[in-house]
Amino acid sequence: MKSPITFRLTLVFSFTLIAWIASIYTFQSTLYKEPFDRNKSFNQYYQSQWIIPESKNPISDEILYQVAGYELVTTGIHYKINPEVPPLGKLIYGSSIVFFGNAYIASYLLFILCCIAYFLATKEFIKNPIWQMIAVLLFATDPLLSSLSYHTLLDLPQLLFLLIFIIATIRFLSSKTVGKKLIYASIIGVSFGAFSAVKIALLSIVLLISLLIILVKGRHSLYLLPIIGVAGIVYVSTYFSFFLQGSNLLDLAKAHKWMLTFYAESKAVPVYGSIFPTLILGYNKGWHQGAVWERVREWSLLWPILTIFVVGNIVKYGKDFINNSKYLFLITLSAGLILTYILVPFFTRYLVLVLPLFIILFISYIEKSSSHEA
Repeated sequence: MKSPITFRLTLVFSFTLIAWIASIYTFQSTLYKEPFDRNKSFNQYYQSQWIIPESKNPISDEILYQVAGYELVTTGIHYKINPEVPPLGKLIYGSSIVFFGNAYIASYLLFILCCIAYFLATKEFIKNPIWQMIAVLLFATDPLLSSLSYHTLLDLPQLLFLLIFIIATIRFLSSKTVGKKLIYASIIGVSFGAFSAVKIALLSIVLLISLLIILVKGRHSLYLLPIIGVAGIVYVSTYFSFFLQGSNLLDLAKAHKWMLTFYAESKAVPVYGSIFPTLILGYNKGWHQGAVWERVREWSLLWPILTIFVVGNIVKYGKDFINNSKYLFLITLSAGLILTYILVPFFTRYLVLVLPLFIILFISYIEKSSSHEA
């Protein structure tokens, strides 16, 4: 039974969150209401660096994904525009254009779904409703996370599937019956397959290793087979129009070999470790030729606080975390993502997958510390 104070504070936080989400739509309403201009967007694409290597009219990834998504949904052709990226994120934005006439509506809806999924994720780690709402508010009002509600990039769909993956994994661990474990194992597989179908599956390796560690630790290794099976089915199903055009699994394998070759032969040179000055100081250096260190507009003081706190507590209380499967899973995911970002070309928006995990670890520790003092 919630106390009256807890109930009132929960209501206040809930209304604040709803008001914040509504304000985003209000301030960005022009963007959400502007119809997709097919001719303009496709002309921009065909005059861009993707067609003309030395083009003086480069386009952003946002326009690229809108054009690729619209082409994919309306023609079913996978390997004409932006073939180096898996299809699910592009299918989402292309479908939004077809149904709503606007791709940004999908971003806004994805942001709302991410807020809901994040709330459910916090409930798996944080007991007090007030601390849960504080965590969700920190998540929803973070400048980087909230800015993706009006950008058509692939990070937000990927975050949604990561959160579902985390929720399903924690509930799998707490389930007592085989039936429930199979249900959550299926959800893990679906979310893992969808996550992998948004971007090239490099980060999927991090999810797989983190999951494997938890399954082995809990003696649930046998569930890995159905999880991978479901994930494979989900991933392949995102290429349904590819198969409708007469292609087969061998053709898909050849296409993926080309995708891997594309990234392997990329001339992009990473600035190793640039994730740390981005998190702590708010400066990032791009990996294109002539790039310089630039201020990150979305940076906030919360980022270095979260980073220093989480890293410091992992070092200090490492054994305690290892003994707790839930937190071991979250820390393994966080560490794997950071290690990957150290070694590959890094964009600031990639932190969308890291910051939510840091917030949960941060608030969870504060909750436990305050309860011990009480």
